[in-house]
Amino acid sequence: MKRALLLLILIAALPGSASAQTTSITLQTTDGGGQSWNNGTYTATLAAPAGVVNPTFYLGGVLMTPSQLQLSGALNSSGGASFSLGQNAAITPVGSSWTFTVCPQATAPCYTQGLTVSGASQTVTLTPPAILINLSNSPANTSAYADSEITGVVLGATYFNLTNSVQRVCTAVSGNACTTWANNGGAGSSGISGLTATQIPIAGSATTLTSSVPAPTGTIVGTTDTQTLTNKSINGSEINSGTVPCAAIPALTGDATTSAGSCATTVVRVNGAVLPASTGILSTNGGSQIVAALGREVAARLYCPAASGSGTAYTCSTSPTFTPIAGSKITLQVDVASGASPTLNVNATSAAPLKKQGGVANLIANDLLASQQVDFDFDGTNWQMQGQSGNDVGLSASGTTGFYTKFSGSHSLANGTCDSGITTANTFTCSDTAGAAFSGPVKISGSTAGADVFTAGSANGHGTASTLTLEAPAAVTAYEIVLPGASATGVVHRTNSSNVDTESISLVVAADLAAQYSKGSCTEAWGGSGAAHALASGDDAVVNNTCYNDSGVTRTITAVKCRSDNAANTTTVNPTFGSAGTGTTILSGALTCGNSYAYSASGTVSNASWTTGTGIDPAMSGTLTGTSIALLIEYTY
Repeated sequence: MKRALLLLILIAALPGSASAQTTSITLQTTDGGGQSWNNGTYTATLAAPAGVVNPTFYLGGVLMTPSQLQLSGALNSSGGASFSLGQNAAITPVGSSWTFTVCPQATAPCYTQGLTVSGASQTVTLTPPAILINLSNSPANTSAYADSEITGVVLGATYFNLTNSVQRVCTAVSGNACTTWANNGGAGSSGISGLTATQIPIAGSATTLTSSVPAPTGTIVGTTDTQTLTNKSINGSEINSGTVPCAAIPALTGDATTSAGSCATTVVRVNGAVLPASTGILSTNGGSQIVAALGREVAARLYCPAASGSGTAYTCSTSPTFTPIAGSKITLQVDVASGASPTLNVNATSAAPLKKQGGVANLIANDLLASQQVDFDFDGTNWQMQGQSGNDVGLSASGTTGFYTKFSGSHSLANGTCDSGITTANTFTCSDTAGAAFSGPVKISGSTAGADVFTAGSANGHGTASTLTLEAPAAVTAYEIVLPGASATGVVHRTNSSNVDTESISLVVAADLAAQYSKGSCTEAWGGSGAAHALASGDDAVVNNTCYNDSGVTRTITAVKCRSDNAANTTTVNPTFGSAGTGTTILSGALTCGNSYAYSASGTVSNASWTTGTGIDPAMSGTLTGTSIALLIEYTY
């Protein structure tokens, strides 16, 4: 798919447009007798050069359509025509030519002539031999532009004159030439006899009109009589006034419907759209059609009662229904208390995580309690709870007493339970698994030794800079969390999970990551712009800087590979850093691309440092083969 898109881009970038490779033709056909072939026909046909069988024609490298290979039409009343053809110089196979064939309206042979088409516009004047029709061996109903085009005549012979649209009869001959022609029906007459002005003519024979009947006067449908129109249609603009009784109205279909003989209408559509059924709230779309309103189009939060019975996989439905998008808002009626990391599926769409406000922390057990109504906003990925409902810390207005959430697990606070919380003003009390208790003022400030310490009266001496120490009486081991230095920034992780007494947290470096998380690759691929899409010099320029390092860090190139679609490829690449970088080559020498879409082994990387803000140019060279090349850059960071 990428290669097809690239080929389209390359074709669009070729010099000149399709219109610049065609010629506007002005055709005029006047025979040797000075007679223009009025109202005749023309055909322009593209022919392959001699020796080329079943050719495929291209115009400017683009496959020509059947309508471009042969063009036919009618000559105008002056024997002319205008149309466009592909220029011979832009057509392959080379040596192809255009053949023009023109045929008169008269009963005479067509004329064919080959021509070369070039330039933006071209006037083509065709001069066929003068028309000469021998009536002695011509078919009946012969036609000609003038009397002078008729020969082989006997007295009484006739032909149809195209110029005057009249049947002509020979009234005097000399040899086989007519010396006197007259319009059929009388010398110099129109050829129509037996007519009266303002009457409708009736044919008396195949060539004459000999009688007529009076034309009707007044309106076809009178105002005082009743008449019936059969097989006729009347446009609404042709009805000036009057009314149609309901009994005469046929059944109507469309946006409004009626029963036959009734004026009662039922609106079933508006602007072609069927009206929604059983919908409480309506809206309109871009086509001015009435549709059911989406939930997000309603200004108020939609009530969404949970019905799953699960505290980890909530489901609810709104009325009207909607598909959640970023900005959607609901009020969830909780049915059961939440478990850890619950999800919510609104209107049977897809389950999304429930998060605390901010969209980072998952909800925990009892953050939602049964029968509560809790507001949630959708950010496109998560439903964010607006405020806290369950698990209230229970602090008093002065913030001096209350309870904290219970901790558990081998690496939790104090390695045990902590149910007491703040029961005395400014004092935190906690019991470990052995039941021993410690309490004392809380100090969290500064970065010097002795700060950031939870202490219990007489401290055990664990007051180290950048270390959070939870101390207990001497009988209870202290627990320390060793933090990175104050100036360190980045992602952190634990480094000594086996020691439950001291937890060290340090910055993550590249060596801490699995190998697959520090590798990357980038591909630059291009196709040919030559005949039949063959590669041509400069084709690779379209992908210059497609591989571009904007990561903010220097990448290290580990391999450079390439492949060709050709089975015996000789095309090479020797990529360089773009103008924004060093401009030097990446490899120690040119790399020959692999055959038949198989990537080559990597070339020898001599300049692996790929600085940020630098792109890569493929630098195609060698003897070009095939129709496409792909360059693969592999790197680490």
